Amino acid sequence: MANDAFLNKLYHDYYTSIFSYCLAMLNGDDEAAADCTNAVFEEAQKNTSKLQNHPNIVGWLKVTAQYRIKRALRKKAKKQKREIYIDDASERYIAALQYVHEFEEESYNEIDIEKTKELVLRKLTIEEYELYSLRFEKKLTIKEIAEQISLSESAARMRLIKLELKIKQIVSGLNL
Repeated sequence: MANDAFLNKLYHDYYTSIFSYCLAMLNGDDEAAADCTNAVFEEAQKNTSKLQNHPNIVGWLKVTAQYRIKRALRKKAKKQKREIYIDDASERYIAALQYVHEFEEESYNEIDIEKTKELVLRKLTIEEYELYSLRFEKKLTIKEIAEQISLSESAARMRLIKLELKIKQIVSGLNL
């Protein structure tokens, strides 16, 4: 019971300042700041007996927050790196493919965009075409795609990477 009272007081006294600190360090990302702050207080709950006699509770909370912030920033950077590759690069590549066709069509009126797209898509397996459709036609996120095809997000992401590479190989073989 004494532990609960201590934790409630700790939470009441320091939650706002720890949250504000996390928010500032995470560039205003409310969700990440709340996650970090909650993780700090979960850690405090695990270490209640140690904290009750700690000479600098605020310092302990701040150091724990710094650790959680660094962890969140690493996770965010890793996620952005993967998402930029898939989301941005894949769409840029498909857009570039379409641009090439449009440029050729404007210049020579020899290339039919839909026909060329059909040639590329015909070379995909049924599963690859479904993945292509989910990502580029239906514009689903990786998370939504993973749910649709009953895979983890990382597995769905890897399949998208492989699909992008296959499309690049197909396009390069068309000698546009």
